[in-house]
Amino acid sequence: LRLRYEKIIKQRDEEIDDLSEKLRLHDQKQHTLCDRLDEEVRRHQLEKTNLEQAIDAMQRKNNDLLERNLDLERKRAKMEFSLAEAEEEIQGLQANLAEANQELYKIQEG
Repeated sequence: LRLRYEKIIKQRDEEIDDLSEKLRLHDQKQHTLCDRLDEEVRRHQLEKTNLEQAIDAMQRKNNDLLERNLDLERKRAKMEFSLAEAEEEIQGLQANLAEANQELYKIQEG
């Protein structure tokens, strides 16, 4: 009877050892998967950070371009105004010249 119990105890010990090894292997796999998942999360976080930085840089560039565009629009408006003034002055000078030519013609005819 004692031998029988020792045999049963030995079998149980072997089963426990097998289950312990399976549990150890399962834990090892779980840790490996967790490490991979952590690495994947870090990689995605880095990609996200890089994309956010790229978006920020593009937004700054876009804002700079918008500001430059506004400056160019202001300059264009000033140039158009100056051109209109110059055309008005040219018309005035042409009128004065026509008047002076008429007077000169009168003097020559006169």
